[in-house]
Amino acid sequence: MDRLRFENVDDSNREQVLKIRPFDEQINFIESVEDCLNEADEMTLFYKERREKGEKTSFWQPMAVYEGEDMIGFIMYGHMLSTSDRLWLDRILVDKNFQSMGYGKRLVADSLALLAVKFPGKKVYLSVYDDNDRAIKIYQDLGFAFNGELDDGGEKVMETVLPAI
Repeated sequence: MDRLRFENVDDSNREQVLKIRPFDEQINFIESVEDCLNEADEMTLFYKERREKGEKTSFWQPMAVYEGEDMIGFIMYGHMLSTSDRLWLDRILVDKNFQSMGYGKRLVADSLALLAVKFPGKKVYLSVYDDNDRAIKIYQDLGFAFNGELDDGGEKVMETVLPAI
């Protein structure tokens, strides 16, 4: 089975990315894609001058996820240099039209493989509501464990270490 394809969100796919939706009963588990893109855009603007001077800064990277030509989901990862030097796999969403088809675990596993190439050996964090049982099972199956922390929104934090490829 081929890996899923990840593409940065840009003007060529942004409109389609904004159509990605969870089921209604999942809305409370994740911010909307629009909110995610706005957050990434705000951070990009905030650090623009520092990056232009060659300084490394915190960032959010939103990505569209494809199986062949079908956009099946969305992730957003970020490296928070300014506060904690933590790498976050912060937003993970399989579109409702592609759920229950085995994409959830595959999307997380392939996201970790993507991050391992960019950040080998680094610890990666994510947060999850404690009643999101399906997601927790996937994360635990892929090596994540709760670390006892809560994020700013009260979600439980999980972590794992990326392979040092």
